[in-house]
Amino acid sequence: MVTENGYGRYTRSMETLDLVNEIAGLLQEVGDSAEAEKLYRRVLAGREALDGSRGDTLSARKPTCHHDQPAIALFLDGHFGADGLVSDAAPPIQLEMLRVWKASGEELPLDALGTEERLSVRELKSRLEPLCGHPRFQQRLLHLRGWSNSTSLSGSLDDSEILHGDVELTLICQSYAETTQQQIEALVAAAARGLLFQVEELLSRPQDPNLSCANNSDFTTPLGMAVRSGHVGMVRLLLEAHADPSQGFGEQEESGWLHETPLSTAVSRNDLEIVQALLTARADANQEFDQSGMEKTALGEACFSGFEDVARALLSARANPRQCHYNWPHDIFASPLLVAVRVGQLKIVRLLLEARARCDMDSPPPLAAACQSQRRHAGIVDALLSARADPRQEFGHGQWRSSPIGVALSMGHFEIARMMEHRRDETSVRQQGDEGYVCSHVCTPSSSST
Repeated sequence: MVTENGYGRYTRSMETLDLVNEIAGLLQEVGDSAEAEKLYRRVLAGREALDGSRGDTLSARKPTCHHDQPAIALFLDGHFGADGLVSDAAPPIQLEMLRVWKASGEELPLDALGTEERLSVRELKSRLEPLCGHPRFQQRLLHLRGWSNSTSLSGSLDDSEILHGDVELTLICQSYAETTQQQIEALVAAAARGLLFQVEELLSRPQDPNLSCANNSDFTTPLGMAVRSGHVGMVRLLLEAHADPSQGFGEQEESGWLHETPLSTAVSRNDLEIVQALLTARADANQEFDQSGMEKTALGEACFSGFEDVARALLSARANPRQCHYNWPHDIFASPLLVAVRVGQLKIVRLLLEARARCDMDSPPPLAAACQSQRRHAGIVDALLSARADPRQEFGHGQWRSSPIGVALSMGHFEIARMMEHRRDETSVRQQGDEGYVCSHVCTPSSSST
């Protein structure tokens, strides 16, 4: 607080007052707000250097200034106070009380925030996001009362500032600024190159992170380019700005279908960090994407490529283990389980079975596909049988009609056939009275090998 003898102690160094008058003149002469702020910061740095070397803090009257520029008045009021005095008290080192008001006059409920020894404006904006519904890039906090070392000519607090003592602020949420195609392209290019500082500045205009730019039939978005380039920090920054984690991009078909999503691209790169960041931002784990005109899923891609950790992350985010996926090597739509079985991914097969993937929804069924493999996937067969896959499930038509047991015999995988027969004897298959079917074939391998 300002003491009674503040008026009498305005013997603050004359250099400080000279600096204030100098900045007033410079701001008037320059006229350009950006350049003016640069000059302002240089002069303010000199003022702070003088303040840092003082012994007892002295107070000074507000210097007379006849300039009409609002920025100058804001500077003088902010650093000398409305009553013309500078406080001679040292700022508290701890945030004691914090109150934030909307422009409408409504006070935001900050009970859950509590008080901390150190709280920056940026941290406060992040915590205000659930209350106001806007990311920090659209928030402006105006200082009403308390300690602040703000150097912004706009009157809003800089994100790096630390709040002290009793503080009252006004929260203003801005709409997105009008954006030119050049500005959209600049954000996309900066995101692709991982230029965090430049993207931070563009988002703080504030600029909509979901605006895309088109080059012929290729649509690009900032988030899509950041994912393609593998810049996890950039991805997190754009998601913080409310970039849509499910927005399609890439080559566009005549039907309007876009070939990529951020999640599909991250999965194809086996980039677990980015996959987790997108899922945390509620990317649709079941969203289909298009490659060569056939719908695919992120989980199906992870299963086909053998990306176990990515598959686990997708299943944890409730990716559907029964959603069909176009399996291009076999030119069929298949469940993730059948895809994983065909490429011999035992660990992923177990993950899918734990997530209650069905063993009977494909044709051929996963058990038959495991028996068809030349690599004799006994572990996969065992896992499927443990999940109650039926070794007698028939598939195909006419002369091509078969069953997993029949496939194993035709491929010469007699040990696997015996395993299935043994499991069948342990389950309800025994009750159907046809136990001798497989045994007669297993005991006469020549009949199936010819």
